[in-house]
Amino acid sequence: PMPDEAAIQPNDAPMMIIPMDPRANVSIMRGGRHISGPTRPVFSFDYDALQFSMTVRSYLHDGVEVAMNEAQIAEVLQFLNTLDVSEERSRRYAQSRQLLDYLASTDWYVIRALETGVPVPQDVREARARAREAIQWS
Repeated sequence: PMPDEAAIQPNDAPMMIIPMDPRANVSIMRGGRHISGPTRPVFSFDYDALQFSMTVRSYLHDGVEVAMNEAQIAEVLQFLNTLDVSEERSRRYAQSRQLLDYLASTDWYVIRALETGVPVPQDVREARARAREAIQWS
């Protein structure tokens, strides 16, 4: 059973942002807690990006913004209400995203080494190795 939306406090209201880039993480808020995940949910409607909050309920499909109808809103709410809020999993995922961001920010060292032969500094090589080992998705 879905909660009465009028009874939900704004800070507890479920929210979800699914960016256009399928590789970008999905950001979900439920019960005042942030949930991040690499998986884009599958709905009965096609979408390229999606925004769902108390005030915005729309999705982008083929370059056109579409307001969700009542059935789509109910489907998204049902999905949000069935999520298992795992603080530990969310924390590990957020840390892994930070590590991936670090790797991306230091990729230029590796590219420079390949293109010019200038070696990657030892501290950067070691930090990148530690980051790769620490990344966890489950």
